[in-house]
Amino acid sequence: MDHQDIKDVMEINGDRNVSKFLEAGWVLLNTAKKRDGDSEWIAYSMGWPKDLPSVIPKGTSYS
Repeated sequence: MDHQDIKDVMEINGDRNVSKFLEAGWVLLNTAKKRDGDSEWIAYSMGWPKDLPSVIPKGTSYS
């Protein structure tokens, strides 16, 4: 997929959130390991590839 087709980008955390975003039509653009003090996590950059308004899936910490 060409990144020129991406309309919106969000950085999200959590495997469950990622799954719900993928099911809603978002695509995975990148991952990055993040750190804040003693905490570490994976941040997922998700892109919305459609001309329609982006959909934030219900049941995520972003809805």
